[in-house]
Amino acid sequence: MEEDRKTLELNKEELQDAGENGGVTTDTIEYTLLVHEVPELMQEQGETGPDTAGDEALPEEAETEQAETETAEEEAGAEQGGTVTDETIEYTLLAHEVPELVKEGYEPKTSGPAEQEPAGEEERKTRYGLPVDRPETKALAHRMEARRRYKENKSRQFRTRFYVGMTSVIVLIAAAIISVSGIFTVDSIEVRGNTHYTAEEIINMGHAVPGRNLIYHANKDEIQDYLEQNPYIRTATVSRKFPSTLVITVTERTERFAFRYDDDFLIMDEDGILLKKTRNQPMVTLIEGLVVSRIKLGDKIGTEDNRKFNRTLDLIRAMIKADLYFVRIDISNEKRI
Repeated sequence: MEEDRKTLELNKEELQDAGENGGVTTDTIEYTLLVHEVPELMQEQGETGPDTAGDEALPEEAETEQAETETAEEEAGAEQGGTVTDETIEYTLLAHEVPELVKEGYEPKTSGPAEQEPAGEEERKTRYGLPVDRPETKALAHRMEARRRYKENKSRQFRTRFYVGMTSVIVLIAAAIISVSGIFTVDSIEVRGNTHYTAEEIINMGHAVPGRNLIYHANKDEIQDYLEQNPYIRTATVSRKFPSTLVITVTERTERFAFRYDDDFLIMDEDGILLKKTRNQPMVTLIEGLVVSRIKLGDKIGTEDNRKFNRTLDLIRAMIKADLYFVRIDISNEKRI
């Protein structure tokens, strides 16, 4: 019994080391049981009864040793600063005190924390604070996903607009710098559609000069106005041909017939627009039988009989369409032209 007491009073550090390392010897085999397990064990032992001791209870010396063991464990717990409650009191029994349990291979219930489910399983069971198998959770998940996609789209659109805006600004700045450079300076003027006037005459009439900036100082409207003031110019357009060419396109009026006006001749096109007044007889059809009452360069002339004048214009257009030419037309008598 003295040896058993010594065994029960093992050094606290050795017991802790043995518990931590899991070492067990024949003299110090221990079973740590929670307090609520002891009555169950005692009940099982009382019903079956140990093979070695029969129906007799444990000797008083064994009970004394057990009490001393409990006291030693409590003192060890108190020295370590722990709080001892009914749910945490542990009993250390020697192997010879529970021979039936040793033979049956009993394993005490663990007092550690309950086995936790894997993180993935927990995440599967609950999401957004609700079980995944509930309709509310699915609807919430759809709303959260839609919101995430909406934010991504908004962010993508913002970045796109930002990059497009920055690119546009850079392009505009670059274009402005290049536009005022010498690359777009007019160094040639091209004339198209002219037959009555030469290209040099058209350029001089339009006051078009090289050396100006083709983008900002081409003076397109001014050139067009100057040219259309000439009776022979029906229309005039001015365009740019990059990088440094100014293009002038004109549509001219053509001399079609003439009236005698005192000692002069009035030359007109098929619309009756007065193009020129000259003393030299032109190489066009001469109209006789009409008296001119009003003349102005670039405008339709006026006569004493405008109805007869309009019929004369119809005759001139039919002549042009049929590709005919008459030297002289006398319309003094409408029944006999």
